[in-house]
Amino acid sequence: MLQSFKNLFGVGRSPYTVGQQITRGILMIFVVIMLFMVGTVYGYQWGTGTFPFGSTGQIALPPEMALNTTAAEVLEFVEADPTDIQEYGEGFNCVEFALLTAREAHWAGIPAEVVKVDFSDGFSHMILGYPTIDGWLFVDAQSDVVMQPRVGSELGGRTITGLYLLGITWTPLEEVNNE
Repeated sequence: MLQSFKNLFGVGRSPYTVGQQITRGILMIFVVIMLFMVGTVYGYQWGTGTFPFGSTGQIALPPEMALNTTAAEVLEFVEADPTDIQEYGEGFNCVEFALLTAREAHWAGIPAEVVKVDFSDGFSHMILGYPTIDGWLFVDAQSDVVMQPRVGSELGGRTITGLYLLGITWTPLEEVNNE
């Protein structure tokens, strides 16, 4: 039985003693566990803004939204937010850009709404709408381009046929109270 164990794990063919091999195996398992733990903590912290342990016992919630955000504050956030440097591609397109940037804005205390733009050719695009005391500010999350989309106007060479805020259901933008 001991000989089959040695053959299975290559104990007899190594320049290391059995004790050294066991020590190396334990160290490798320890390194894998530590990498998993660090990755889990980092991922949790990145996703929620807090660490998964601590003495506060508080639930991680985004800060309160500023009800008096100015367009200048939004533009400052847009300039600083690194989401637009992500590579566009399958699995990360305008939807992910808009959702990720909206989440980052909420964590920064800036209200942001995901807006679906429908076009006459049947395609749609996602942008962000920021309600500010200066009025709505619309930004393409992929390029940080500020725009003023309106039904009937053109965006990227396509005619806009609808603007909708993302909620539980799509709400036509003209039905949203601008107060």
